[in-house]
Amino acid sequence: MPLPSEILPNLPFQSILNVDPRSYHKPTSNAILFVGKLTYSPNSEGISWFLKEVWPQLLLSNPGIRMTLVSVTNPDNVLAKLIKERMGVTLKINIDDLDSEYQGHKTCIVPIFSGSGSNIKLTEALYHSRKVISTPFGARGFEEFVTPGLIKLAESPIGWVNAIESQLKEEDNEHYFIEMNTYFSFDNWSKKLIDILK
Repeated sequence: MPLPSEILPNLPFQSILNVDPRSYHKPTSNAILFVGKLTYSPNSEGISWFLKEVWPQLLLSNPGIRMTLVSVTNPDNVLAKLIKERMGVTLKINIDDLDSEYQGHKTCIVPIFSGSGSNIKLTEALYHSRKVISTPFGARGFEEFVTPGLIKLAESPIGWVNAIESQLKEEDNEHYFIEMNTYFSFDNWSKKLIDILK
């Protein structure tokens, strides 16, 4: 007889230890943010695709748009050159204050098409009160957050452009993000773990 199984939320423990989970910060700009190690192939491949296929189209209709890529390691020379060539894109390596980056950006992107495990980038963005645009693959396990609009799904380049433009125009619902802070809190995680172990 198979044993019952339970799933615990994948928590951004580094952020939880550094941020007051009850706080909510409105974005200070309409910029886009990607956080991920750019030497990890699913991240580098996804960002390369985004910069080649989506960003040029997005710039055509939104000339002033800006995006920040945050990584703990420098990308390879090919990706570094591509980033440098793209107008409006800034690369930041191994920064000290990731929380401020989330506060300074309106939405986060997860253009991931491969890999394994739960996507901590989505958890971290929601915890920091930021909506996310992701491929369906990147949002696996987070389907419940699509209906309230916290995550938008996109596949084709034009689908990504439309999703980003739509999301940047939307007003944030603080109520949903307060719920996210509670859902992804260490207290909630601990209670679920205790309930499972009973």
